[in-house]
Amino acid sequence: MHQNGFTGALSETLSTILKRNIQWKVYAKSGYTVKQVCSKIIPKIKESSYDIIVIGMGGNDAFTLNSPKKWISDINRLVNLLQKKYPKTPIFFTNMPP
Repeated sequence: MHQNGFTGALSETLSTILKRNIQWKVYAKSGYTVKQVCSKIIPKIKESSYDIIVIGMGGNDAFTLNSPKKWISDINRLVNLLQKKYPKTPIFFTNMPP
């Protein structure tokens, strides 16, 4: 599924541009909000380093009608958790709702 989606396309593009093999992992659970990702997925990630982190979140928060204030708070928490765990790794976002 991910091989044919955004993650696969991104890794293929990076591989072509950088002329290197790209290893990637997807940490996701269908239906999870940002708050759930923070509490249930981030603690389970065991890798000690990454070159980049790409986050595609937001649809489930919009469907559950979370307020913009809560969305910002949850995204800030997610970024803080990732920065603490991977302080030198750049974080990119995609597919965020307005």
